[in-house]
Amino acid sequence: RRVVLANDPANYALHRRVLAEGVSELIRPRPPIRHPSLVMTSEYDSGSTPDMARTIASEIAGAQTVIVPGLKHLGLIEQPEQFTAPILEFLTLRAG
Repeated sequence: RRVVLANDPANYALHRRVLAEGVSELIRPRPPIRHPSLVMTSEYDSGSTPDMARTIASEIAGAQTVIVPGLKHLGLIEQPEQFTAPILEFLTLRAG
């Protein structure tokens, strides 16, 4: 509750707009994304489903997809270490 209430209302509204109107800028992006990319979601996220993540990743050459098992929509809040581990691994592989 504290985390949700701490959200900036304007920023929160913009995020909800993306969910309502879609993420067309990630579908066949122009210009194409050419940087290493990680597309993540949680296994039981009904707002950003695993199928959505796989579809977005399929539009980015070489993108890696990670579906974090057992978590729902707020995976980062539910289990921060479990959710951030794939991100840290992705960044470490690119930095080293």
